Amino acid sequence: MKLHFLLMVFLLFTYCSCAKIETIEVEYSKVKISTEPIQGLFCLNDSVALACSGIEDIGGKIYRMQGDSWSEVFSTDQVNLLSVYMLPSGKAFAGGDFVHLYHSNDEGQTWQLDWMEPEELSTHEHNRVSIDEFHFIDDSIGFFVGGDRYEHGHIYRTRNQGESWNFDTLRNEVSCLTEIDNTTFLFGGYGYMGKTTDQGNTLHQLEIDNNYFIGVHAIGNNSIIALTNRGRVLISEDVGNSWKTISKLRGSLILNSAYANGVLFAIGSKGTCCYSTDHGNQWKKINLNTQETLHGISVSDNFLGLSSHAGEIYTIPLKTIL
Repeated sequence: MKLHFLLMVFLLFTYCSCAKIETIEVEYSKVKISTEPIQGLFCLNDSVALACSGIEDIGGKIYRMQGDSWSEVFSTDQVNLLSVYMLPSGKAFAGGDFVHLYHSNDEGQTWQLDWMEPEELSTHEHNRVSIDEFHFIDDSIGFFVGGDRYEHGHIYRTRNQGESWNFDTLRNEVSCLTEIDNTTFLFGGYGYMGKTTDQGNTLHQLEIDNNYFIGVHAIGNNSIIALTNRGRVLISEDVGNSWKTISKLRGSLILNSAYANGVLFAIGSKGTCCYSTDHGNQWKKINLNTQETLHGISVSDNFLGLSSHAGEIYTIPLKTIL
């Protein structure tokens, strides 16, 4: 009887984890703003947003949305640009390859390169890797993370609105982070999940399977969701000390994710855009009628914004999916 029960539980789990995801049709708009891949996207609100594009060894550009229209506001032939972020104060940051950091003091209308001091850069140039994601606790305290070639990564932190930075280098690419509270953070990447309880002054690596984490999101005081590039969705209910797999997104490579208003989003290759309203247990797929890879994702007050490899911005009203 016990063996029969365990077999039924296994079959039920297998069925649930492999069940086909429902595809839904929603209202959305699409605008092409670049001939290059749009790597990063950040929506401050429904009417102000930033995006960045680039190609390795060729250069990058920054675009700004005001109201309903996009315009190019910055161009560089030095580096590919991968990430953008804006504070409520209007100060903005953009990051590219080789720790190239740019800032703006006017909501992204004009940009300057931050000439980082020698003590803000790694002695070894192979550790001067890309800037992939920003996160600020408030107008002063923030982080950016990044990496390259899987075996090189960094975690940078500032306590003065980006005027100066401290950093740690790792032997793992770091691609994502989440805030548990204003002192506790988790950092995810290639075969790595790290934790700090003192705003990044000290880090320790958590024991977790060797996955490539592309998204980590706090969904409560103790609960965290992590997503891998192969679509595995894990949950921890003890601030990262232990994890279990709850679902898997199949059929495409997952490249980015977001969590807002209780909804978890995941995007990737083949035009994949999925969302879950129950913290990653069950998913629905939004049909965007494209096979283009989706890179950037950001949630504003009323819209979900996505960016594509073809230089397009997709805008989906949240009311159509919630």
